Amino acid sequence: MRRTMIVLGVLAALLFSAGGVAWAKEPDSAVLTGPGLGGGVKIRPDSEANSAGLDLLRQASGIGAVLVAELPGAPQADRPVGELGPAYRLVWHIPGEERTEVVQEVYPYAEPEPWVHTPAQPLVVRHGWSQAHSFLKDTLITFGLPENAPAPGVSWWNMAWVAVLVVVVTFLVVMFARRRRAVLPYSSDDHR
Repeated sequence: MRRTMIVLGVLAALLFSAGGVAWAKEPDSAVLTGPGLGGGVKIRPDSEANSAGLDLLRQASGIGAVLVAELPGAPQADRPVGELGPAYRLVWHIPGEERTEVVQEVYPYAEPEPWVHTPAQPLVVRHGWSQAHSFLKDTLITFGLPENAPAPGVSWWNMAWVAVLVVVVTFLVVMFARRRRAVLPYSSDDHR
């Protein structure tokens, strides 16, 4: 009996320590930025609903398999073929002595299923492209993601260049018209 208790204790300690490795790397919050979100959305477990949503987001994005080598996962190196829709930046906060973040790019509007790209970075044991769980988009919608992909907009920088171009073209047209009037010979009818 005593031997059985020792073996069970050792097994429990091994399981606890393996779980401790995964638990130590589990993100405790995230920030989502991208089109239609203004300044971004902070995702924290500050309520029961948000805590459950954060758990779903961890599962849907596959962040666990990205951070813990013991978990299954095999991202692909190449970008998936086809239109993925707008990219959103998901910055995970990893608790610890120092503030650590892990970035994923999520494509919730990709068809038929969302995709996640995890760039190589510290703490990441697997990087590349992974097909996300189908509930990624719905989970992000609960945190403020628009239900439909925002239409691609024109950036202020592009608008500024268009405005400069309009001013330059207008200036050239006016200068050309003035020059043309100055070069045209006057007829005798013009001096009356």
